[in-house]
Amino acid sequence: MKRSKDTFKTSYQYRIVPNKQQSKQLNEWLCKLCRIHNLMLEERFNWWECNRSPVNACSIYITYYQNLKTNQHTTVKTR
Repeated sequence: MKRSKDTFKTSYQYRIVPNKQQSKQLNEWLCKLCRIHNLMLEERFNWWECNRSPVNACSIYITYYQNLKTNQHTTVKTR
């Protein structure tokens, strides 16, 4: 795709200067987001630990996964 000579891409950067209350709120949000991220990562690693197998023993017929909403183990047959 060829651009014409009079079109160009612009981008802007803005610096915020929060006051103490805003800074406190932003810090709380950041801590909550960090906690959520770590919980999701922990869940992913736990799933991997429960479902890993040696390379020469990988099952192609049955896959086990945990139903995350009800915490019940579910079996899915692929063939």
